[in-house]
Amino acid sequence: MSEKLVTVIMSIYNESVSELNKSINSILNQSYRNLEFIIINDNPLNKQLENQLNELVRQDSRVKVYVNNNNIGLVESLNRALGFSHGDYIARMDADDISEPSRIKKQVSCIEQKNLDLIGSSLILIDEQDVQFGTLHFPTRNEQIVRFMKYGTCLPHPTWLGKKEVFDCLHGYRKALYCEDYDFLLRVLKRGYKVGNCDGYDLRYRVRKCGISQSNYVKQYVLRKYLYKHRDIILQVDEEDILLYLNSDKFEEACLAYEDFCTVKKNVKKNFLCIFQLLKNRYFWSYINEKIALQMRNRV
Repeated sequence: MSEKLVTVIMSIYNESVSELNKSINSILNQSYRNLEFIIINDNPLNKQLENQLNELVRQDSRVKVYVNNNNIGLVESLNRALGFSHGDYIARMDADDISEPSRIKKQVSCIEQKNLDLIGSSLILIDEQDVQFGTLHFPTRNEQIVRFMKYGTCLPHPTWLGKKEVFDCLHGYRKALYCEDYDFLLRVLKRGYKVGNCDGYDLRYRVRKCGISQSNYVKQYVLRKYLYKHRDIILQVDEEDILLYLNSDKFEEACLAYEDFCTVKKNVKKNFLCIFQLLKNRYFWSYINEKIALQMRNRV
């Protein structure tokens, strides 16, 4: 029986040539060969990037590159990639990560054997020099993932492989500031689709020193709380509702409170008396619960 077609989607913006080469080649050199690779160039002004992508298209007919007229961001770029996809399955890939050679083959086998709709895997953590410095473990079963969703996504976005019908049913990603994957996953679960993670580590996930800024991290955390609170009606919450919340005084107040918590928590190491300020912050016990839950998640 022939292999089902897997469409790998990637959006690129300003990654280095070296990182991009490693990432793209990790897909083109997969042991699973029946692939189409949709790459959206979200940086039309970067001519070096454009030349490199054009060379890739000439070298491998599985690669298809589409250039945005202007920078439209990750969500719209991924949705554009979905519109060009023909595969039975959709796989995600970030432009600075590295997939293990058997990732796609293993994931297709896993999703079919376990009768799932969307899967991911645990992560190997690498730095900017490709040096491994740790791992991130995630639960494998649907019921475990549902239980731990309160504390963040349990299906790492760069490792996703799912049935195309899932992405079509949900009309792709929504604009949910830094939480598009979390929002998507909540909607997947509410629709009754089954999710899971493969055993083992199928992707080398790059962690940068700069990382996400504290300001963005705070906004991401507060919006995640909002989305989870509305998980039971998440299919009725639309992009306009999310935008209204993001522009509300309630969102701004929550961000200020959490930012204050992060600042005080950092200062506790220098001044133990800050512990009293920490205890009074509305996010303290939520933080403790999450720390415990994440420790439990790592042992599942």
